[in-house]
Amino acid sequence: MIKSHVEALKKGFAQLEELNREKLANAIQEAEKVNLENCVEDDALTAFKTALDNAKAANPQTNEEIDTLVNALLDAQAGLHFKEEEDLASVQQRDSISHALDVLKNLDLKLYSDEDQKLIQDAISEGEKALANNKLSNEEASAVIETLAKALAVEPKEEEHTNENLATSQQKDSIRSALDILKDIDLDLYASKDQELIKDAIAAGEKALENDKLTNQEADDVIATLAKALSVTPKEDEKPDTENPGTNPSENPGNDPDKENSQTNSSNTVTVNPTDSSKSNGNTKTGVHSFVGLFVALATTAAATAGTVTVLKNKKIRIRRKGKK
Repeated sequence: MIKSHVEALKKGFAQLEELNREKLANAIQEAEKVNLENCVEDDALTAFKTALDNAKAANPQTNEEIDTLVNALLDAQAGLHFKEEEDLASVQQRDSISHALDVLKNLDLKLYSDEDQKLIQDAISEGEKALANNKLSNEEASAVIETLAKALAVEPKEEEHTNENLATSQQKDSIRSALDILKDIDLDLYASKDQELIKDAIAAGEKALENDKLTNQEADDVIATLAKALSVTPKEDEKPDTENPGTNPSENPGNDPDKENSQTNSSNTVTVNPTDSSKSNGNTKTGVHSFVGLFVALATTAAATAGTVTVLKNKKIRIRRKGKK
């Protein structure tokens, strides 16, 4: 009697134990949510996989067996080593990459050589790719930061220029003086090709003065262009006052044409300061003499841009200005 009663109790408890299988199912479900790709490949990961496989394959008959499987699975899961903790890029590394990208993206690539431009662009591309990678490792982040640092270290081409390479104030003064004369010329007195030559020279001169980084060589080239434009002559030469009928020398007291010609022919040199044409032997007026002085100053400035020079003047250079036909 008693024996049969005990057997009945065992069967009843066995039926109750079957209800606890849900505990094992829940443990398995939670374990399967673990992203194994973020785990470090070590013995702990192997143990977890084994415990999970055992839990799935088991057919426990008692709560004790279920508890054993569940505890083994939970212990294995707790022993996992995640890359976020040990191997993935740190917040500081990602911040460094982000800051470097902000700086590089704001650079004016035109200021850099072609080789350096490519270096900067490649670094930006690599940095952006790294930030988009949620699984970026510590080692990978370090390599990207090193690449970005190299890109940040390159120098612009302009910084290679020293003050000696830049145009001097004398060169710029000569360009301004030439522009003042060319802009005052009456283009109608010149041949079409000469008009274009003068216009192009003016444009080149104005562009040069707007360039804060104009080099010495570039200034020389512009000065040569301006000198060429200044060398052209009108289609009709200006006739001297002595050939104009009705001109009475007495109407201009103190001006003796013969004496003036004599003085011009007796002096075969003229001194010109390229930085101030008004100091050239008293030739303060615009016109023939100032034109000759500037033309010589420009030609000389291309070779030596400072100091006063003495040049030969073997012939008159005549020019007609607006309103002075």
